[in-house]
Amino acid sequence: MAEAADAGKRAAGKGARGQRATGLGAADPGAAGLGLAAFDGARELGRLALWTPVALGLGVWLFFALPHEPPVWLGIAGGLSAAGLWALRARSP
Repeated sequence: MAEAADAGKRAAGKGARGQRATGLGAADPGAAGLGLAAFDGARELGRLALWTPVALGLGVWLFFALPHEPPVWLGIAGGLSAAGLWALRARSP
């Protein structure tokens, strides 16, 4: 009887102890039928910092690959765009 209860919990996305399963192996109820894995935002956001050196290196490589220096207005427009996106991100729930 206990085995049937454990199987039911696992089928509902819960582990043997009744805890919600997380990570890549857990099914996302909102993405039913799409075959998408659950996104554990807090854990993945911590790993995002590991990509910072890659992004910085790519930016440096692109800058030095340009045939001439970009205009100042392009930097200002990029900065304002980034600030606007950051403000929108802070307002969203």
